[in-house]
Amino acid sequence: MSAAAEARGKGLATLGMVITVLFWGTQLPLSQHVLQFMDQYYFGVLRYGIGAALFAATLWWREGPRAFATEGKGVLLALHGCAGFMVFGLIVFWALYYTSPGHVSIIMALQPMLTAFWLWLTRGRRPNTHTAVCIGVAFVGLALVITRGDFHGAISGGSLVGDAMALVGAVGWIAYTLGAQRFPGWSPLRYTTLACLAGTAGIMALTLLLTPLGVARVPSAETVLAQLPAIVYIGVFPFYVAIFLFAIAVSRLGAVNTLLIANATPVAVFAVDALRGRMPLPVEWAGSAIVIAALVVSNLLDRRQARAASAR
Repeated sequence: MSAAAEARGKGLATLGMVITVLFWGTQLPLSQHVLQFMDQYYFGVLRYGIGAALFAATLWWREGPRAFATEGKGVLLALHGCAGFMVFGLIVFWALYYTSPGHVSIIMALQPMLTAFWLWLTRGRRPNTHTAVCIGVAFVGLALVITRGDFHGAISGGSLVGDAMALVGAVGWIAYTLGAQRFPGWSPLRYTTLACLAGTAGIMALTLLLTPLGVARVPSAETVLAQLPAIVYIGVFPFYVAIFLFAIAVSRLGAVNTLLIANATPVAVFAVDALRGRMPLPVEWAGSAIVIAALVVSNLLDRRQARAASAR
């Protein structure tokens, strides 16, 4: 590939990531709107049903029917798929009843650092010094966002319950992400698609179980039709299209550079929140800035460390 073609490819990948950030920035606020009219169970069935169908069609086209074979790993796949798409997909969006999209986006942005912390706790892989420091700084910023500077009020009320739920959902996504390592030889598309199908099936089964109990409530046809444009948009663009653009960016820009751009997602979410009339408090902006700065510094130091290692 010529230098000009490589530069053009990187430019298009960067543009794709900017579009991805905008898609992700609209997902949570728009989902919060939809959740005013239907519960998270049926919203999850519809949202992931659309995305799963698109991924399945793409996998069939790219890799053929044999790619749908689980190769004796069906149970393991189901566990990781349910962690990523059922736990994350239900709990994070359930959290939007109790907290703001901006808070959830900040918690989601912390996933790379939460992953490092998770690996430290579960596998004894202690993060390097700069990562550990950045994790500590990011959690200070997160505390400011969650409590809005009022620690007593956060304990007695506020958004603490929803923020804790979002954190649980983030851990579910981390489990799904790390699970890809247990399927060597599978393409990212294959793992994503089969895990998504398993998680979507789990959401459907749980919804069918909870509907007769009155926990999950069947939305009316009028409600579904009224919210269908938003549901289709969320299932197609922030979910299906954004994941493909993200994968392309990783292949052309590298994971560190891609995550660096993705760190802007909370800014987009806060901006959409402001346009909807919920102006974040100054302390929330300050906490968000601390979190994003910690993520950026961590990514930049990771990039320097990777360069130094490759130069040896």
